[in-house]
Amino acid sequence: MGADLYIEKLEREKQYTGFKTDVEAGYYRDSYNDYSILYRLGLSWWVDIGEMIDKNIGTKHEGKLTPKQCKEFLEILEANKWKLEKIEEDRKFFKEKYRLLKKFLNKAIELNSDVICNI
Repeated sequence: MGADLYIEKLEREKQYTGFKTDVEAGYYRDSYNDYSILYRLGLSWWVDIGEMIDKNIGTKHEGKLTPKQCKEFLEILEANKWKLEKIEEDRKFFKEKYRLLKKFLNKAIELNSDVICNI
């Protein structure tokens, strides 16, 4: 189980990579366990991001983030970035997940595309 994010303007067929993040294809995945970047930042996909998404496209755990909301998400990430330095184990791994999530959100903003979220 995990959060799956897709940049809407990119080809969905190319985005599915077997749960492996591929920012260039427009896909980002974060697991719901100790290796979740949001968890390590003290955030929650369901609470912090789930409250932001427009849930008019499916279930209560599926929706869209607009480019404006992606900017808000980036601000939330930036405000919590300092917590990465508190991570003792696997810090390099989490810094890379953080970098990829920011790159993914910035790509959606650059494309002026919504992000489909299955959380």
